[in-house]
Amino acid sequence: MRTATTLLTITYDFLARADVSAQGEIVNLWRQARRAEATLGDLVESAIDLGPRLGKNVWILCEDLWTQVLALPANAVVGLGDADLARAFSFESEPLSGISAANAALGFTRAERTEDLQAFRITVLDTDTRMQMQQAVRKHAGRLAGIAHPAGVVSTLSHAGSKHWRRVEIWKQMTLCITADPAQAVRIQILNATVSQPRVQASVSSFMSALPEHAEMLLASSGGTEAGSSAQGRIELSRDEDLRRWLQVWARELAGDKRNIPIVLPEAVRTPVATYVVSSAALLVISALACLAHQRSTASSLQSVREQIGALSKPAAQIGELEKAIKTTRTELDQLKASRQKSNFDSATLTARLKIERQRVFSLLERLAQDRPDDVVVTSIVFDSNGGVEVKGLSIDAANADELASRLASSLKTSQWSVEPAQKKARQFSEDGGPWEFTLNLNLNLNLPGNSKPQPDKVSAHDSVSLSRLPEPGRLPEPGRPETAR
Repeated sequence: MRTATTLLTITYDFLARADVSAQGEIVNLWRQARRAEATLGDLVESAIDLGPRLGKNVWILCEDLWTQVLALPANAVVGLGDADLARAFSFESEPLSGISAANAALGFTRAERTEDLQAFRITVLDTDTRMQMQQAVRKHAGRLAGIAHPAGVVSTLSHAGSKHWRRVEIWKQMTLCITADPAQAVRIQILNATVSQPRVQASVSSFMSALPEHAEMLLASSGGTEAGSSAQGRIELSRDEDLRRWLQVWARELAGDKRNIPIVLPEAVRTPVATYVVSSAALLVISALACLAHQRSTASSLQSVREQIGALSKPAAQIGELEKAIKTTRTELDQLKASRQKSNFDSATLTARLKIERQRVFSLLERLAQDRPDDVVVTSIVFDSNGGVEVKGLSIDAANADELASRLASSLKTSQWSVEPAQKKARQFSEDGGPWEFTLNLNLNLNLPGNSKPQPDKVSAHDSVSLSRLPEPGRLPEPGRPETAR
């Protein structure tokens, strides 16, 4: 009998499949070790093959996804819809996750809010990998409901009924601390560091000691440490009973209408671009064959007419009319060939323009992150309506602003960006006049065949987000205080 839901779990150590009934109870559970060097699409198929027919809805928990908590100024996100927020988060997370904004499948949910900052929990996956996972589920007659990172389910695992509890989760590449307090929103802190580091161990021990009677520790990786081993609620996913208990909490969380976890939704089913390409190519081939057949038919008709003229000795005027018709047909064929060549040229030109338009902003942000000297802080990036970019920041030494401008001018030359000399203003807080405010103006130079400089998309005020207000990834804020820029 087909179950209502199937829950697939992919960690760095193992794969698991759980079939869940309509009442939210796990009825079957299988697991096996994860194969090395396998794509996520292949791993999804391996997890599916652990059991019989898939449930109607399939959820995937994958540790390979990038997840983090980002905080933005509260007044900057007021009035923004989900689509605008997702677009902003794609650009904000790009230098941290390594996934370009144009190729990011993103899910987010609101987290803790302070007077000045609104925190969001974000999960990002590249669209190609999402499509591989979605196709693997579809291949086995299942419907992908969503993809999530397995860390941070907002429910207690060991203290049923308690509304005030804490949990530390130790994963292969990150450590997560979660606090549930009925007086305020659930607080989640993600450290992009392993618990083996002394700094993280000290933070974990301090975090667990704050509420020892309601503390939990989840060890998701087989390489977990003994930090915080004194916690009463110790869950190890390497044990089958703990894995079943943890997946049961996840199954109930995903079955609810209000989920407190970021979900990456599957791509909407649409006609693949390849279908249109194949159809266009087929029409082109049919047209070419029709023209060729018409040309051969015309040539055959001409030969037949000439033979009849020679045999019947018809007037020369008839022969002239026939030759005129043949000439007209050949002219039409030449016009068709010229039109096809122009269409191919226009298609190549448009492809080049689209490629440059997609890559120019990404290359700018990438080089800005890599070329920035250590004592230079970029405070804002503003795109104007003419395609130019204004980069503002602070520098301890005035020469470093010029060095940043020089590096960008060299590294962005092949991306059609020109960099004007830095404009600097001393803040006069030190003897040499520093720190220094600087402004860099970058202009885009594009020369494409068949068109002038393309007009960039207009950028709204919300597309320029202050970078100085983001929390530093990997740094655990003090309890009770929001994360602010250094």
